[in-house]
Amino acid sequence: MKRRWPIWMWTLWGVAACDGTPLPPPLIEEACLLNGADCVAGMYAGEDGVLVIRGQGLFQGFDCDLGSDEPLPLSGSFSAWVGDRPVERLVPEVWREGEPEALRGYLGAGLWVGRHPVRVRAPSGQQGERPDALVVANPLSIEGTIADPRPRLGGRLTLSLRLQNLGRARLTGLRLGFSESGTGDLDLPGVQTLEPLEALGSRSLVFEIPARGVGRVDLGVLVQAVAADSVPLQAEGSWPVEVNAP
Repeated sequence: MKRRWPIWMWTLWGVAACDGTPLPPPLIEEACLLNGADCVAGMYAGEDGVLVIRGQGLFQGFDCDLGSDEPLPLSGSFSAWVGDRPVERLVPEVWREGEPEALRGYLGAGLWVGRHPVRVRAPSGQQGERPDALVVANPLSIEGTIADPRPRLGGRLTLSLRLQNLGRARLTGLRLGFSESGTGDLDLPGVQTLEPLEALGSRSLVFEIPARGVGRVDLGVLVQAVAADSVPLQAEGSWPVEVNAP
């Protein structure tokens, strides 16, 4: 079934497009991802979803067959990108007077953590961009506590860690590493290779770490993972420790 568009809209854009008059670039007002009944301006790394782009001038373009009573947008010419990643299967939503125009398409997984611009090319060939329109968040989280942060030399401290996957994508390639800085000294564990962390999953880990040098130590933990087989992630934490003389 063909979508019907207000004839005044196509007349206005059609005159400009068909006589060669330059059109203003599309104005992107919002880009969001469908999440149930909501549309949110972000996603976790490794996820995919349905992207909705709203704005003005997104539909500009015209079938210049003057014999057509109801010219339709050149739907095959709609294009959009998030960063350098194309939005697939992009289609216009039904337009209602008084509302922004909207496009909808599939955004595949693979965007890195950070803020990304959204760019649209209308059927007219004009392009519009909104910087930092979509946020890709880090789903990897680490929390920790030390049971006794003031151990005596030769004693041990107990570090309890909790890793979380806040997103819907499975995290693989997990590696956990330890570091220290300061005047004291701890006998740190080696690098730990961990099993994948499932969507919305968590894992608890406990380490007994010997204290072998008096002084203050900043104990650091770095966890690394991969989302969607290609997106590198990392999270880190740091805790102060004071190793006392026996």
